Amino acid sequence: MYKITFCLVLIIGFLFETKSQDTQSLKLIIFEGSDWCASCRKFEKQILRDSTVIDFLKEKHIELVKVDFPQRKKLSLEKENENKLIAEKYNFKGVFPTIVFDNSENAYILYNNNITPEKFIDWLDVKISKNEDD
Repeated sequence: MYKITFCLVLIIGFLFETKSQDTQSLKLIIFEGSDWCASCRKFEKQILRDSTVIDFLKEKHIELVKVDFPQRKKLSLEKENENKLIAEKYNFKGVFPTIVFDNSENAYILYNNNITPEKFIDWLDVKISKNEDD
């Protein structure tokens, strides 16, 4: 009886450990000006709406977070404050768009938004691999 209980505890512990490793927090944070920034709209259209990028983000369980700083559209005070806190956390410099990949240990910044979907996926893949190698 003790052996069975011990084995069950080991198996359950292993399952929880595996699940926590699989659900590691990966975030793709996009600082954008949705209603005024032409480069932001181009990045949205050419990269974020690309089916291979969308599939890659889903496959790798990468959460997409958009931090918007519009000029004409009015955000709620709560959303404005949330965006400011995220901007402070990632030391946002006001360059639009700024793309940040955060793997919960490191944050990698990409300012070059003139990139193909394939190159963007390659960039993310390298950053994910760096985290797995550590």
